[in-house]
Amino acid sequence: MQNQMDTIGTIGDETRPAPGFGGLVGRVVRVGVSLVLTWQQRVRERHMLACMDDYILRDLGLSRADVMTEAGKPFWRP
Repeated sequence: MQNQMDTIGTIGDETRPAPGFGGLVGRVVRVGVSLVLTWQQRVRERHMLACMDDYILRDLGLSRADVMTEAGKPFWRP
């Protein structure tokens, strides 16, 4: 038996889910959250790259100048 709060009603054997956070507002919120998470990941990755020593950077084919250019970018710029 399902909780009353989980469904609106039934049509035959089919149960309709309660309305979620959808529509335009839901989409805007989902896109906004996704964007913020992407920005946070860029900041983390650029920080990790900047902390690597020159030996590892050479192994990756990067110079310290390449890293400083990447690390100096604002979080919103890919």
